[in-house]
Formats: sequence, structure tokens, C-alpha cells
Amino acid sequence: MPGNRNGTPAEQIAHQQAVEFQSKADYYLDLHSGGDFTQLAPYVYYVGIAEHEVIQKARKMAKAVCVPYMVCSQQGNPGIYNYAGTCNIPSILVERGCQGIWTRGEVEQYKEDVRNVLRTLGCLNDGKAPIEYAPIEVINVLSHASVYEGCWYPSKDAGERVKLGEKLGEVRDCFWKSVRNILL
Repeated sequence: MPGNRNGTPAEQIAHQQAVEFQSKADYYLDLHSGGDFTQLAPYVYYVGIAEHEVIQKARKMAKAVCVPYMVCSQQGNPGIYNYAGTCNIPSILVERGCQGIWTRGEVEQYKEDVRNVLRTLGCLNDGKAPIEYAPIEVINVLSHASVYEGCWYPSKDAGERVKLGEKLGEVRDCFWKSVRNILL
């Protein structure tokens, strides 16, 4: 984001999205389903690089989503919801589902989340009071880029708590041999 009017087709679509739609938005809500290869616990990102007032509005939106975890994103780009924040549009990204698959219950929860965010923002008056949830705010997000070739095999399920020193998982080669254990 924001794409390029004269770039590749994907860059042109991103540019059109930024210019024609996002630049006119008051708020931005991005719904995801965990990606093709990702197993995760439901969570919400809220934009963290913007003016203070924008961050606070985004945080309020995040608290209107029924998920166990909330993360303040410290990236300015490249994602569309982060780009919205750099344009001073309060924005959130919700992850629910695993490996690109949603259950019917998860879809229904997403629909209720959208309605609750709209109630919270004063955009929907359906006679129901907005609900403010209290997700755990994740402060220190750690990521690890492996220097080893192979596939990742987690030792924990999505959402399972990990203690310092515990094994997170391992990288295995194509012969199933463990190449590297990763500890917290």
C-alpha cells in the first residue's frame, strides 16, 4: 500500500483501493481467516503508528471484537490496515479461523463483531448496547526467522500458553530429522 497507478496489476488494484475507497473512509475494519498455512488463536490488531487520537479510536474498535487477544501493531506499512493508520484512519485487523477455514460459528461471530464495532462507533443503532470486551493485550510480540531449511512443527496448539524456556517447536528437514529446536 498505497500501490502504484502505473505498476503491476496488483499494485494498480492497491492504488485504486487506496485512492477511491480508503481515502474516503472514516474507519477501516479488515477481516482475515488465518492464511493458508497459519494455525492461530483469534486476535485483533489495532493500528499503533498514527496520531494519538487515531490510535485510541482504533483501540476502542479492537475492544469491541470478541477475541482473547489484542495487539497494538507497530508497523506503518505494508498492510492495508496499517496504511489506513498512516492516513489517520482508525483501523483494525481481525484474525479468526485457521488455515483459511472458518466454521459457521466463526462466521456468525465475525458478523456480530462487525455489528458491535458499528454500535461502538455510533454507526449502528439497532437497540442493542455496544459490548466492550477485555482481551489480553499482547505487548511484546516475538517473531523468529529461521536460518535453517525445513518445515516448522509446533509443540503447542494455537492459543496455548508458553513459559520461558519451553520448547515452541522444531524445524525438521525433508527426511523428518530435527534440524533445530526453538525455545522461548
